[in-house]
Amino acid sequence: MDLSLIARFPQDLQRRILSYTYRTQSPALLEDIESFVESKKELLRKYHEFWIVQLHMSVPEDKRWLLNDFFYYANQHKATMFGYSDLFYQLFLRRYGMVTVDAVEVFVRKLGKKDVDTQINVVLGLFTPAQRDDFWVNTMAT
Repeated sequence: MDLSLIARFPQDLQRRILSYTYRTQSPALLEDIESFVESKKELLRKYHEFWIVQLHMSVPEDKRWLLNDFFYYANQHKATMFGYSDLFYQLFLRRYGMVTVDAVEVFVRKLGKKDVDTQINVVLGLFTPAQRDDFWVNTMAT
Protein backbone atom coordinates (compact mmCIF):
# COMPACT_ATOMS: atom_id res chain seq x y z
CA MET A 1 0.00 0.00 0.00
CA ASP A 2 1.31 3.44 -0.94
CA LEU A 3 1.17 5.38 2.31
CA SER A 4 2.42 8.63 0.78
CA LEU A 5 -1.08 9.43 -0.42
CA ILE A 6 -2.66 8.72 2.94
CA ALA A 7 -0.04 10.90 4.66
CA ARG A 8 -1.68 13.95 3.08
CA PHE A 9 -4.95 13.34 4.95
CA PRO A 10 -5.73 14.52 8.50
CA GLN A 11 -4.56 12.08 11.17
CA ASP A 12 -8.06 11.06 12.28
CA LEU A 13 -8.93 10.14 8.69
CA GLN A 14 -5.62 8.29 8.32
CA ARG A 15 -6.39 6.18 11.38
CA ARG A 16 -9.87 5.40 10.11
CA ILE A 17 -8.62 4.33 6.67
CA LEU A 18 -5.79 2.25 8.07
CA SER A 19 -8.11 0.48 10.50
CA TYR A 20 -9.84 -1.10 7.51
CA THR A 21 -6.56 -2.56 6.26
CA TYR A 22 -6.22 -4.60 9.45
CA ARG A 23 -9.63 -6.25 9.26
CA THR A 24 -9.66 -9.77 7.90
CA GLN A 25 -12.27 -10.31 5.21
CA SER A 26 -14.43 -13.41 5.03
CA PRO A 27 -13.24 -16.19 2.70
CA ALA A 28 -16.59 -16.01 0.86
CA LEU A 29 -16.11 -12.32 0.10
CA LEU A 30 -12.55 -12.88 -1.04
CA GLU A 31 -13.70 -15.74 -3.30
CA ASP A 32 -16.41 -13.50 -4.73
CA ILE A 33 -13.91 -10.72 -5.48
CA GLU A 34 -11.47 -13.14 -7.07
CA SER A 35 -14.27 -14.70 -9.12
CA PHE A 36 -15.42 -11.27 -10.31
CA VAL A 37 -11.95 -10.16 -11.39
CA GLU A 38 -11.06 -13.41 -13.17
CA SER A 39 -14.47 -13.83 -14.82
CA LYS A 40 -14.50 -10.28 -16.10
CA LYS A 41 -10.99 -10.56 -17.50
CA GLU A 42 -11.68 -13.84 -19.30
CA LEU A 43 -15.13 -12.87 -20.57
CA LEU A 44 -13.89 -9.55 -21.95
CA ARG A 45 -10.99 -11.35 -23.62
CA LYS A 46 -13.22 -14.01 -25.20
CA TYR A 47 -15.87 -11.55 -26.38
CA HIS A 48 -13.22 -9.22 -27.80
CA GLU A 49 -11.60 -12.12 -29.63
CA PHE A 50 -14.91 -13.17 -31.19
CA TRP A 51 -16.69 -9.87 -31.91
CA ILE A 52 -13.77 -7.58 -32.69
CA VAL A 53 -10.97 -9.82 -33.96
CA GLN A 54 -12.95 -12.53 -35.78
CA LEU A 55 -16.07 -10.64 -36.90
CA HIS A 56 -14.37 -7.25 -37.33
CA MET A 57 -17.06 -5.37 -35.42
CA SER A 58 -16.23 -2.00 -33.95
CA VAL A 59 -15.45 -1.43 -30.30
CA PRO A 60 -17.44 -1.63 -27.98
CA GLU A 61 -19.73 -4.15 -29.73
CA ASP A 62 -18.00 -6.93 -27.81
CA LYS A 63 -19.02 -5.39 -24.51
CA ARG A 64 -22.54 -4.70 -25.69
CA TRP A 65 -22.96 -8.36 -26.65
CA LEU A 66 -21.53 -9.48 -23.31
CA LEU A 67 -24.02 -7.27 -21.49
CA ASN A 68 -26.83 -8.57 -23.71
CA ASP A 69 -25.84 -12.14 -22.85
CA PHE A 70 -25.76 -11.26 -19.12
CA PHE A 71 -29.35 -10.03 -19.31
CA TYR A 72 -30.41 -13.03 -21.40
CA TYR A 73 -28.85 -15.39 -18.85
CA ALA A 74 -30.29 -13.52 -15.85
CA ASN A 75 -33.74 -13.57 -17.46
CA GLN A 76 -33.65 -17.35 -17.86
CA HIS A 77 -32.84 -17.25 -21.58
CA LYS A 78 -35.76 -15.01 -22.51
CA ALA A 79 -35.58 -11.60 -24.16
CA THR A 80 -36.19 -8.85 -21.61
CA MET A 81 -38.66 -7.15 -23.96
CA PHE A 82 -41.12 -9.88 -22.90
CA GLY A 83 -40.72 -8.98 -19.22
CA TYR A 84 -38.47 -10.07 -16.41
CA SER A 85 -38.33 -13.52 -14.82
CA ASP A 86 -38.35 -14.19 -11.09
CA LEU A 87 -34.65 -15.06 -11.30
CA PHE A 88 -33.96 -11.67 -12.90
CA TYR A 89 -35.73 -9.88 -10.04
CA GLN A 90 -33.95 -12.04 -7.45
CA LEU A 91 -30.60 -11.12 -8.97
CA PHE A 92 -31.22 -7.38 -8.77
CA LEU A 93 -32.86 -7.62 -5.34
CA ARG A 94 -29.40 -8.65 -4.07
CA ARG A 95 -28.26 -5.09 -4.63
CA TYR A 96 -28.02 -3.13 -1.41
CA GLY A 97 -31.13 -1.06 -0.80
CA MET A 98 -33.19 -2.82 -3.47
CA VAL A 99 -36.39 -4.11 -1.85
CA THR A 100 -39.20 -4.16 -4.43
CA VAL A 101 -39.64 -5.31 -8.01
CA ASP A 102 -40.71 -1.77 -8.92
CA ALA A 103 -37.38 -0.52 -7.59
CA VAL A 104 -35.61 -3.14 -9.72
CA GLU A 105 -37.40 -1.94 -12.85
CA VAL A 106 -36.49 1.69 -12.14
CA PHE A 107 -32.89 0.71 -11.40
CA VAL A 108 -32.57 -1.34 -14.60
CA ARG A 109 -33.91 1.59 -16.67
CA LYS A 110 -31.40 3.96 -15.05
CA LEU A 111 -28.61 1.40 -15.43
CA GLY A 112 -29.33 1.25 -19.15
CA LYS A 113 -28.35 4.91 -19.44
CA LYS A 114 -24.89 4.28 -17.98
CA ASP A 115 -21.83 3.40 -20.03
CA VAL A 116 -21.43 -0.25 -20.99
CA ASP A 117 -18.45 -0.82 -18.65
CA THR A 118 -20.47 0.32 -15.65
CA GLN A 119 -23.37 -1.90 -16.66
CA ILE A 120 -21.08 -4.91 -17.02
CA ASN A 121 -19.53 -4.28 -13.61
CA VAL A 122 -22.92 -3.97 -11.91
CA VAL A 123 -24.50 -7.08 -13.44
CA LEU A 124 -21.41 -9.27 -13.14
CA GLY A 125 -21.03 -8.05 -9.55
CA LEU A 126 -24.56 -9.20 -8.75
CA PHE A 127 -23.88 -12.72 -10.02
CA THR A 128 -22.64 -15.19 -7.44
CA PRO A 129 -19.39 -17.06 -8.17
CA ALA A 130 -21.51 -20.12 -9.07
CA GLN A 131 -23.61 -18.06 -11.49
CA ARG A 132 -20.48 -16.62 -13.08
CA ASP A 133 -19.16 -20.15 -13.58
CA ASP A 134 -22.51 -21.31 -14.95
CA PHE A 135 -22.64 -18.32 -17.31
CA TRP A 136 -19.13 -19.13 -18.54
CA VAL A 137 -19.94 -22.80 -19.14
CA ASN A 138 -23.24 -22.09 -20.90
CA THR A 139 -21.99 -19.16 -22.96
CA MET A 140 -18.71 -20.66 -24.05
CA ALA A 141 -20.38 -23.97 -24.93
CA THR A 142 -22.58 -22.35 -27.60
